[in-house]
Order: sequence, then C-alpha cells, then structure tokens
Amino acid sequence: MGVMHIPGHTHQAPREVTLEEIRGVLGDCRLCPLCETRTNIVFGVGDPHARVMFVGEAPGRNEDLQGEPFVGAAGQNLNRILAFAGLKREEIYIANVLKCRPPGNRNPKPDEVLACAPFLREQIRSIWPDIIVTMGNPATHFVLKTEIGITKLRGRFHQMGHFRVLPTFHPAAALRGGGVFGRSARARARRRRGASGAVRGVALMTLERAGAGRFRSSCEEDTVAFGRAVAPLVRDGDVLVLTGGLGVGKTHFTKGLSSGLGDGREVTSPTFALMAVHDGGRIPLFHFDLYRLEHAYELEDTGIYDVLGYEGVCVLEWGEQFQDELTDEFLGIVIARDEGAAADSALAEERTIRLEPHGARAEELARAIDAALS
Repeated sequence: MGVMHIPGHTHQAPREVTLEEIRGVLGDCRLCPLCETRTNIVFGVGDPHARVMFVGEAPGRNEDLQGEPFVGAAGQNLNRILAFAGLKREEIYIANVLKCRPPGNRNPKPDEVLACAPFLREQIRSIWPDIIVTMGNPATHFVLKTEIGITKLRGRFHQMGHFRVLPTFHPAAALRGGGVFGRSARARARRRRGASGAVRGVALMTLERAGAGRFRSSCEEDTVAFGRAVAPLVRDGDVLVLTGGLGVGKTHFTKGLSSGLGDGREVTSPTFALMAVHDGGRIPLFHFDLYRLEHAYELEDTGIYDVLGYEGVCVLEWGEQFQDELTDEFLGIVIARDEGAAADSALAEERTIRLEPHGARAEELARAIDAALS
C-alpha cells in the first residue's frame, strides 16, 4: 500500500500514525465533488487497535446524517453478524472506501475512489488489523485489487501481505443466506442434476405466444416454466424488474429462473427479509422484494447497491417504484391477470406476461427470449 505523508512523521511505520492525525489531515475534505452534497464526513468508528476491521463501500443516508458508518437497519444487521462471530461492535473498527455519501447511493466513481483511497489506506496502516472483512463488491475490489466478483471470493480468506482478507456481502445479505454465515446451495444443486448437468423434474411448458414480447400463461406451472426458459439467456449484470398485482406469480417466475440456473435452493418471496441469495447455479441470483419499502433511502439497507450491475442477475419484485434510483438498464416483466376473470372462474389462473425492455442490453435479452419461445 502507498503511504500518505502525515505531518510530524518521517518514517511512517504501521501503527505509528494515530487515527486522530489522519482525521486531522482529512479535515473538511474538498478533494472531490462529493463535498458539495454531503451532510457529514463519515470517517470511521471503533477500536483503534482492533484485530478485525470491516470495510464497506460508502456511507448511506443514515450514515451521512449521523456521521457514523453502519447505523440504522444496516448497523443492526452488522451487530447481529458480529454476535454470530462472538464479537462486539466496540471490539472492531468500521470504515468505508468513500468518506462521503454518493448522491442517491450510486456506485462510487473512479476519481472519487482515487481521492479517498489514501485515507482508508492510512486507517488500515494505523490500526494494522490481522483480518479485514470487506463488505460488498466495491470494498472487495479495492482491498484485494481484483475485478473478480464477490460470489467467487466470499467465504474464504485471501492473504494480502500482513492481512487476511475475508470478503462477504453487505450485512443485509449476509444474514439472508448469502454471506459468510450463510450456506451455499451448490451441493444440493449438484445432487439434483443428472449427468448432462440439467436439473431433473422440469415440467413441459404450455405457454402461448401472444405476439412480440407477449405470452399467455394458463397456470402457475407455465409461469415457472417461463422463468426456467429465461435462465439460459441471462448473464452477469442483468436486472429484471417484475411488476403486477399481489399473487400474479412474480415469485413463481423467480422459482423457474433459479431452477433454470441450476440452483437447488427453495425459492420463496423475501417479503420480510427483503433479499434472498441463490448462488448455487451458473450465475448468482439476487432476489429482492421491495413491497414493504416506502422511501428510496431505505434501499441502502437491503444490500442492493453492492450487487446491482456487478455480477449475477438481480430480480426485483415491486421494483417499479424505485426504477429511477436503481438503474436505467433493465428488462421489465409485467405479469397480469386476464381482465374480467373472477377469482373462482376457470380463467382465474390465466396470466398475460409482457416484456418491456429499457436499454440496449434489455432489448437484446427481450429479443432472445422472444426467439427462444417462438
């Protein structure tokens, strides 16, 4: 790691410079445009001599308001994770790659990371922990100096000089089956596959094509099979926004998508957990249910910004209300009941599925789905 010059120190050995001195050099930082939109600089908090240091991406709304990393719901999730590991918050140190909140919780820009990185490096040198836990893709990429996705790196230690680095998801995801303390479904998925690698028990699809980008589903199994047919066509970074009323089959589609990717884990709607991770297949599937969220700032506590657009496919139920805060590139999948069908009629299970692409990649994916099902 490069060394930032700290006044009063000629040879800055590890643990020589104090955190207070680094904070003094940071001052009222004006090194990048984030200074114009922040409320508070979020420097870091915890034991200056901690053996374990946690590094996140950037402050969120609550952190920006309070000037402390991982507060609110995100902090509660982190405290629960620490309890799993037999640690207390006061025994560790927590910092972020960026010290100021990016507007709308967008991903950090390269020039912002370049401006802020020296301060994190000096924090690490000052604390000199034995273990660094990186939370999310941006923090992992920075500390390990790699572009490999976190689902391939998480759950095991990586040696970086003096430090042992342990990548994991954002705390919101780590407690929901996808982090260091979760259990992968790969073994179960492999047991369900035959010699050809295909998942056993795939139902035949009777889905009807009703025009370009439009399909008719006559039962739940059709919607599941539609998701399974989409699975071979998605790739890392794809975002699918599922819309439609309660009970139309958004989770059934996700079940089929997960099965088609080769994951053996049961899929249920993460209405109360908000996020579920299914990483036992060809690429990871990040399943979000945003129904219970009322405000855009609540998104930061779901862990969505740590995975959106990086790796795997993100499926967002009820994501239409937050489209402007999330991404410009996504494939909308609208699932609707047939108008006029009574709940107890023979048409009650019939659905119309419509593709609404936004952006070049989404249009490419929609064409591929149309061609595969034509």
